[in-house]
Amino acid sequence: MSVRDELSQREEQVLDFIAEGLTHAQTARGLGISQHTVDTYVKRIRSKLGAGNKAELARLAMSRWPSGTSTPNQSPMLGAPQRAAG
Repeated sequence: MSVRDELSQREEQVLDFIAEGLTHAQTARGLGISQHTVDTYVKRIRSKLGAGNKAELARLAMSRWPSGTSTPNQSPMLGAPQRAAG
């Protein structure tokens, strides 16, 4: 099992937003959660992936998809991840 397999569904969603270059505040609005909650998810993700800082985490997040493709939740109209149902 890889470290990425250990991420929760919500952590995956937060990582998708990071890969899109969105701020914690934008991520919070997009997921309908508080910025403090996003901060907590980011800390957990950094720990699980062994990312030392936000820049390293962003590089890891962006490396998850081949060049020139959208992240799984990207909206073609808005260019940003969409809130997951549920």
